[in-house]
Amino acid sequence: MSAPSATIRDTLKICQDLKDIKMPIKEFIIHFLTGKHIELATCPCFWATNTGYKSTLQVVECIRDTFENSADGQGWWADFIQQEAVRILVQNNHRMSCSTGHFQSSKLVRPEFFSKAAKVKQEEQMVQQEMPFLYGILMGMLKNGEDPSATGDVEDSDSKTCTSPNEPISGPSDTFEAQLLERDGITYVPNSGGQDQVSCRWHHMAATICAQLLFARNRCHNGLQLHNAIRFLPCGVLEHVNNYLHILGLTSSRKTAIAALQTLSSHAAEDAKAVMSLDCSPEIGPFLCINNLDIEEEVHAVSVTDCSMMFHGTWGYVQLPSKTILDLLDKSELNLRAYQQPIKDVSSMQIN
Repeated sequence: MSAPSATIRDTLKICQDLKDIKMPIKEFIIHFLTGKHIELATCPCFWATNTGYKSTLQVVECIRDTFENSADGQGWWADFIQQEAVRILVQNNHRMSCSTGHFQSSKLVRPEFFSKAAKVKQEEQMVQQEMPFLYGILMGMLKNGEDPSATGDVEDSDSKTCTSPNEPISGPSDTFEAQLLERDGITYVPNSGGQDQVSCRWHHMAATICAQLLFARNRCHNGLQLHNAIRFLPCGVLEHVNNYLHILGLTSSRKTAIAALQTLSSHAAEDAKAVMSLDCSPEIGPFLCINNLDIEEEVHAVSVTDCSMMFHGTWGYVQLPSKTILDLLDKSELNLRAYQQPIKDVSSMQIN
């Protein structure tokens, strides 16, 4: 057996000295860290500073490893960590209780609040400033301490990619078309797929859970809930289902959704007036379309990423005549008589 090192010998000597004065090592450590004597107070003063953080955490990790050596110890350690996590989250609750969060009044809401950029900004603020601790725990659990590619869950993911907070948002080159799509809640994003798609899905799961809990503690944090309430109403979600989701913190009440839509309708009316003006469409004006859809898109060759879908709900939109087609027409023939004559022929028209 080799001779102990100098460090081991010094450690054994200190242990023997403590034994001689009949002071347990743990009792010594407690007095060393909490003693009010000036000489004791200055000894660990650098433990919780930039120069001592790393080595102090090494001490904590050694204590953790000691607990992990037995099943009972693992339970004690898990209970301790759980209590500490709850303590940190409760402190955050107190901090956020007076915050207005992402509150948006249904009486003052504007269409820009529902844009993709606004949603990304809200998520960034929530996961980076308001709930970083809980978000980090949820993401760590979802990742299982591994890279997303190690889960093998890519093939089972939804075919539509989501957008992470830092991913650029792309759209049509035409500004007006992009604005209309944005009003309809449609956004084109690059299909990254694979690992990025799984990470993005995990991000949205964790961010949604954080938003639920924020809303449960403080109803001023209603950004996600108002988004969902506006989506669910035209999609035909029943009121009692919406009430259940409201209890879970996933959506606002149906009354709030209707009030928000009434506010948004005033903005939509102004947009419709602008689109229907003669300056925008001197030849043929746009069509205002309201569709109550209940359509099933059936896919015969079903796969994991390509399956039948049901489209149900009510949508209103503006249909603009194609400029390419308008350029091919004789403008002199675009008059009321040219419209009335085909209408008269409809009754005798034969459809094969």
